[in-house]
Amino acid sequence: MIIYQGDGQSYEISEKDKTKEVVELTKSYIGNKKSEDRYKVKLKNTPLKADRNRSKRVDVTHTLKENIVGKNGEILRRAGDKYNPLENVTMTNLIIIDGESADQIEWATEKEKEFSGNTKILIVSGSTKDVTEHYGIRVYRLRDDMQEFFKITHIPCTVSQDGKELVVNEYIF
Repeated sequence: MIIYQGDGQSYEISEKDKTKEVVELTKSYIGNKKSEDRYKVKLKNTPLKADRNRSKRVDVTHTLKENIVGKNGEILRRAGDKYNPLENVTMTNLIIIDGESADQIEWATEKEKEFSGNTKILIVSGSTKDVTEHYGIRVYRLRDDMQEFFKITHIPCTVSQDGKELVVNEYIF
């Protein structure tokens, strides 16, 4: 609002404050960019394309860094103990693919039918949102810690449980 001296009347400013407008546009752009980026997969070490069919067994036994405590505060496993989570849980089958390869996405949807039990498709590149919208299937991101835990080095591959070990099958494509 502006009041001119001696006039006694006040006048509204019709233009927006350009500084505020730039700040609002910047926030909007950053918000939209972050929103879209959350669907994109970003791995430190993207797995290579498999150059041959191969299978490997992975023992996921590891040394605990801290105690595992029950809901009542009791210590279930102590730090320093060797522990294999597959002794207590049944793992979901995984199909890991390049989310930017239409051929691998189609292959994964067919491969999923071969598994009994729960199966999830994970992508190592691309956007979970784009794959879900374009192909009508639910996919998840492979995270760095999962890649390391499952020893994923080549794609496409499947990960399934066999007793207390994981079996990683890599497929040439």
